Amino acid sequence: MEYTDNNITSSRNAFLEQRTRQQNFRGNIIFYPLIGKLMDKNGSLYNTPPTYSIYIAGLVFKYVKKLGGISAVEEINERKANKLYDFLDQSAYFYAPVPKENRSTMNVVFRSHDDSRDKEILDEFEKQGFAGLKGYRDVGGFRASIYNAMPEEGIDALVSFLKEFERSKS
Repeated sequence: MEYTDNNITSSRNAFLEQRTRQQNFRGNIIFYPLIGKLMDKNGSLYNTPPTYSIYIAGLVFKYVKKLGGISAVEEINERKANKLYDFLDQSAYFYAPVPKENRSTMNVVFRSHDDSRDKEILDEFEKQGFAGLKGYRDVGGFRASIYNAMPEEGIDALVSFLKEFERSKS
């Protein structure tokens, strides 16, 4: 199944009239306001709407609203990240190599003090049902992606497992 990106934009008419150009990450020049003007002129139907993406966006908006809005989601994400970082900061076996002021609330990077055991740790993660914890290719270690869809219980389970793993190795 293929699906397209979904871009939701809100702008003033004056912005749509501007003739600026920007380069995207591939270096291609895109006239963003011109695209906005075309969309506005055609009632947002310049091309076939990405219905699947719109449907998924609607589900996400309902979920975020159910949680209490953007500020509630931010609070939940901060709490999830803090649980994991608090453990890593006091752990004798694992540590977060990123300085506190630069840490992500979405991707928690961490390492063990014994890199030679990383493969064993990854295998243990898999056996316990944790997936996708392998770190970045060029950095190694581990990375927990704790985006909005990751429930707080998932972080609790990961921290519990890391504590038990550390206890079993000391």
